[in-house]
Amino acid sequence: MTGEEIAQRIRLVARRFFAELGYDGTDLKTIADAVGLSMAEVQSASGGKRELYLRVFRDLVDEQAEFVAPAVAEFTQDLDGVIRLIDRYVFYNMENRELLALWVQRWLSDAADFKEVERIFWAPPAEQLADVMRPALREDVDVYPAIWMIVWSTYGFLTGGMLVEGAARLPPDSPEGRRRFLAQIHRYLATLVP
Repeated sequence: MTGEEIAQRIRLVARRFFAELGYDGTDLKTIADAVGLSMAEVQSASGGKRELYLRVFRDLVDEQAEFVAPAVAEFTQDLDGVIRLIDRYVFYNMENRELLALWVQRWLSDAADFKEVERIFWAPPAEQLADVMRPALREDVDVYPAIWMIVWSTYGFLTGGMLVEGAARLPPDSPEGRRRFLAQIHRYLATLVP
């Protein structure tokens, strides 16, 4: 196995632990044990826990940006364009929940000494999304809270599903739950567009 293959394997394991346990709750020994390497090998291949955490964040943010890019490139300044763009964001997170989980860990004050995470990893994609969406939205819409409503709704749905009639729970992986969630997101988006 090449050095890059080892580093990639370490990052894949680390992303799962950082998403589930947070940065503060994960140590290199846990990662090393899961990968089947010594701590020294993990340290050498990853640059250490801090560098590994930042690289995991970078990888996930880049994956999401790549997935959303076609909707950005084909964006139209109307409700259909907004829906296509947000659907890409939601679809990515439905299939790749680790990035949202890392953000929730941050919201719970995980890795609080990392002051640069939001500036490096949240601001650029949020600013791009805001810049793309803004011309399609009503003038009175504050684009950043509008984006956060989608982020929070998506994470809430993906972590707990939704309660519906008779207190029945639709899990986030159920076709009915996904259909109803997306329909409601689309109704919300319709309120933002003239």
